[in-house]
Amino acid sequence: LFMEDGEKLTSIVADVQGVSAISARMLFTGSIRSSMSSTVRVVKVIAVDPERERAFSALAEKVIAGGFVVPPPESLEADAPLRVQGRKGILIGKKLAEQLKVEMGSKVRVDCAGFQGATTAAAFYVTGILGTGTDAFDKGVAMVALKDMQEVTGSGDVLHELTVMANETEDLEALATSIQAKLTEAGFSKESLVVQPWYEVMPEIKQMLDMSGAWSGVLYMMMMIVLSAGILTTMYMVVFERRREFGVQLALGTSPSRLFSGVMLEALYIAAIASAVGVAIGVLSVTYITTKGIASHT
Repeated sequence: LFMEDGEKLTSIVADVQGVSAISARMLFTGSIRSSMSSTVRVVKVIAVDPERERAFSALAEKVIAGGFVVPPPESLEADAPLRVQGRKGILIGKKLAEQLKVEMGSKVRVDCAGFQGATTAAAFYVTGILGTGTDAFDKGVAMVALKDMQEVTGSGDVLHELTVMANETEDLEALATSIQAKLTEAGFSKESLVVQPWYEVMPEIKQMLDMSGAWSGVLYMMMMIVLSAGILTTMYMVVFERRREFGVQLALGTSPSRLFSGVMLEALYIAAIASAVGVAIGVLSVTYITTKGIASHT
């Protein structure tokens, strides 16, 4: 299934109020190989508009070598031969590059389904290496320019997927309705193009998130019960061990309410210090994991 008039479609949707970013893509499952290795890997080939995709996703920040879906530098030279000017760039994952034994500038061959019922094969040159720390991307994804893939497959101006990011997550239903109306005004029928929020396109993910949220609520409740029991036990022991001290204070004229306020103030101090230490440790841990990741050895 594909959408025709991709460029027109993209420009219409991008101008709809409430759209933060948009990504036009073609998606293929294919194989990739190189002359430096006998390994043939099955990968998901994603053809994107580099400029729009850079504003849409965070993958551009994960490029560790080269650029994000850029053409080979030699193809941009003014005096480059025609065969060099026609070279196409490809972005692959770090682990995939290691398996294929390729580096920046190496040539790889990509085979995938075309639009004429036959397999399409084309040569690409590695112009970027991606390091996300996730095997799904670093081993199984290759990204190329949308115009290059449209040329290779002979598809013309078509798209497989048009993904939209909303300014506010609460406005998904209203935004989908607005986009559908704009497309209808532009001559696209509802039968040929249907705009849906992500949770209608992928209901299994929504169900998984809902279940995760429910289990998280149960887990938080159990944690609160355990923590409350621990705090109650600690405070009980504090009061029990100081009963003679409290007795002396009462004998000297301290009111019960003042005694109670002192105990609660001590508990407040302890809670404030513990919270500050816990938040500091949490911030440092989360910062390290989000910037460095969790190393895995395979």
